[in-house]
Amino acid sequence: LFNPKLEAFIEAEERKRRFSEEIPSVLRTIEYFRMYFTAQLLSHIAFETNRKATQSLYSNLATTAAEIEVLIGMLITMGICEMPRYCMYWANQTRMDTIANCMSCNRFETLLRFLHFNDNDKVVMDRNHPDYDRFYKIRPVIESIRKTCLEETPRELQSVDEHIIPYKGRCKMKYYNPRKPDKWGLKVIARCGRNGFVHDFWMCDGMAPKVENSVGFFAADVVMKLCETLPKHKGYKVFLIIILLFSNC
Repeated sequence: LFNPKLEAFIEAEERKRRFSEEIPSVLRTIEYFRMYFTAQLLSHIAFETNRKATQSLYSNLATTAAEIEVLIGMLITMGICEMPRYCMYWANQTRMDTIANCMSCNRFETLLRFLHFNDNDKVVMDRNHPDYDRFYKIRPVIESIRKTCLEETPRELQSVDEHIIPYKGRCKMKYYNPRKPDKWGLKVIARCGRNGFVHDFWMCDGMAPKVENSVGFFAADVVMKLCETLPKHKGYKVFLIIILLFSNC
């Protein structure tokens, strides 16, 4: 026999089941971190850091991937809880146990001194060379993070827009945009999904990107560069937010 209450209950349970299936599993913070800073990348950074120390005649650094992971975690925490000087995280009156208990201040400063991401002897250093890469010092980090972004299956709706990574240090690729909340920093053109996830990105270095089919227009070439990694003939719709902003790249 038809039971309205039972049918309503079954329908409600079915909605709950479908809703729970649509919600992606939530990982722990450290798991998200390790998606981008993989064991391979951390080992590479440790190797290049040790190489730099040896080249600088500092032979007893002997850092490891695990220590580099701790170092990056400390730097992220310092970016959230800022202090005027590094030593204040270890000082008695301003000590922050989350950081100070990880390693000594001297060890931290030594690692920062030799922290390296690429081998200077293997990259093109001549600025007039056509293959010169202005981001060569951090290129392995950029490509590792980009690889993780590309592994995520993109949704149908995609958008391309610029973003600013806040930075006020010395860097020739630094941009100033008074329209942004963070006016100084490195400019990134990113292709994102409707949920805000970055699927691909390109770091602005003042040079036109290399694309398979260039249209001769800088902004269009940037968009084409980011769309090259989309699966072909799948009906993706890509929206360009503000094309005029690309003229300053």
